Amino acid sequence: MTIRRTAPHAVQRGLVLTIVVAYVLTLMTTGAFAASGTDGSVVDYSQCANNSPGSTQVTPNPKDCVPKGWIFGILNPNNSQYAEDQVTAQRLILSLPAGGPLTSRTIELKWLVRKGVHHAYDSLATWNHTQADADACQSLNTPTTTTCNGILADKSVLPIPGDSSVVTPDGSANGGVTSAHQLAGQQLEMYGLGSANGIDSMVYGTLVDESGDLYQSATITYHVASLASARTVMLLFGGHLAAGAGSRSWGAGNGASDISGGPYHIKLIKVDGAAIGNRDNQIMSSAILPLTVVVTTTLHETDVNGTDVSTPNNGSSITVNLPSDGSGVYVKDVAASSDGSATGTMSFKYYPSLADCTADSNGVSAGSGIALVGGSATSTVKQFTSTGTFYWRAFLAGTGITQSTNSACGGEILTVRQNTATSTTLHETDSLGADVNPANNNSSISVTVGAYVKDVASVAPSGATGSVAFKYYPSLADCQADTNGVPAGGGAVSGGSSTSNVVQFNSSGTFYWQAVFTATGLNNSSSSACGDEILTVNKGNPSLTTVPILIPFDSASLSDLIAGGTTVGSADGSVTFSLYKDSDLEGDCDASELVFQYKDSTAPFATVNDGSPDAGTVNGYTITTDGTYLWEVVYAGDSKNNSKTLACGDEKVVVNVTPDPA
Repeated sequence: MTIRRTAPHAVQRGLVLTIVVAYVLTLMTTGAFAASGTDGSVVDYSQCANNSPGSTQVTPNPKDCVPKGWIFGILNPNNSQYAEDQVTAQRLILSLPAGGPLTSRTIELKWLVRKGVHHAYDSLATWNHTQADADACQSLNTPTTTTCNGILADKSVLPIPGDSSVVTPDGSANGGVTSAHQLAGQQLEMYGLGSANGIDSMVYGTLVDESGDLYQSATITYHVASLASARTVMLLFGGHLAAGAGSRSWGAGNGASDISGGPYHIKLIKVDGAAIGNRDNQIMSSAILPLTVVVTTTLHETDVNGTDVSTPNNGSSITVNLPSDGSGVYVKDVAASSDGSATGTMSFKYYPSLADCTADSNGVSAGSGIALVGGSATSTVKQFTSTGTFYWRAFLAGTGITQSTNSACGGEILTVRQNTATSTTLHETDSLGADVNPANNNSSISVTVGAYVKDVASVAPSGATGSVAFKYYPSLADCQADTNGVPAGGGAVSGGSSTSNVVQFNSSGTFYWQAVFTATGLNNSSSSACGDEILTVNKGNPSLTTVPILIPFDSASLSDLIAGGTTVGSADGSVTFSLYKDSDLEGDCDASELVFQYKDSTAPFATVNDGSPDAGTVNGYTITTDGTYLWEVVYAGDSKNNSKTLACGDEKVVVNVTPDPA
């Protein structure tokens, strides 16, 4: 059977697929192009199409070959999207006939490392480095998927060696040595060899220039455990798309996405030393897209060194609280790209309003030119010492295949609130609220019944806005439960202070005061603690002093009177009691020594000095000092009776007011 083979990229895509399938079937049935009956024949040489750009299966990073599968055609924008520094998955399945050689079996590959001045596939790599979830047995008819899965348990690997070939031009700091641009830790994988170490070696050829396009090649040598019967084996490897930026850059503008025009190649040249025709897996440069990523951000409350606080406060938007001592809080922003292979630098800013963020005006830098590490970057640590709402944003300046992008305004909001502390001082005052002198001011004070008291609250920091309400309670439990409280006024905070009403306490007791600060704006409310200010109102404690006194008392009795001689209420018949203090101790009654006189004009003529004053006479007298006192009692007489006098000194009173200490 004769088949005209046409390069797939030179004909219509549908026709290419038809021709390639027919070609594979011909090889499987006739062994065409095999060098001898013992050489391996190609069953499948295909590559993974990871779906078209924007498909949900591949955004942001394609992970498998669904739904396009493994294809024989060209990777192009209709079926695939790859990025520089990623790896296209390549699959080769061979049928080894029974009785063939067990050792020194070979596979020769050839790939385009430079097309014009642009680098294309610069090296081989692990097959599923990018397509991490790819199914090596997908899209197979012969051998069947079941047969393919059966040989996957028989795995051999070989690390891909560094390529010391120098490829120019090169505009990067890495130089033109290919090994400086290869992915690290890459390997070839073969299945079905029957030997755990069935891959013997991979040896590079020399660079070959074909009409200005530069190719590299490699020969892979392997062995099998047995060929008593035919054996199906599979080689999986990948093609690394040269990067124009990042750690493996060949220089800006020199990467795989910069190639224009036709496709470039990874070709299967020989199997067991025999040419097998045109087996060429190709990719269009238009399928190498700039790496589009989404930047997400997370704000973190930290210490001054950028370490998260002990109780993490992290999120796209967070609220932090300034301590009342004015020391401030610390915040950092962490930006992550949706693809860990993204390259570039990140800059951070925050703005005082959403409008400023949208217009990129009045922004404050929180670090710039910060290189992505694993697709992530962290801002500098910023200290905030005043309240506000701040809108953060991260700016990714992509390099190489990574497109520049920004996080959205409004996606991360930092709200800085002010913690407050409320302390109080009780003042004993007068009725107008002026402090008594000396002052009786403290967090807790004692006063006596009838005293006036006010409470003064201090709110820190002094710039906090809001109002204070005062109450006092009859017990600590009532204060804690806010029951049975008596309002004591209050008002707006001014200069960090507010004062209660003046309250008079007319009964004794213990009263627990509390001041409650209700904040406005971005300030947090606070209150004094129950039990921190206690007013004790005590009963009065009078001073008792005594002055011993003696009220002089005397009586007179008249007898043998002739009745009818006295008119009641007249001067006749009166009895006058006179008391003298014998200050000079002469025993006489000097007028200057008279201290008390009482005249009784009542009848009958039996009268008593009761110590009370009599109108028109000398007031009553109270003895308060020691001494000798002399009475003189005079009966005035009347028309029928003569007067009668008890002489001064006949009645003596010695007074000792102060008790004898003995």
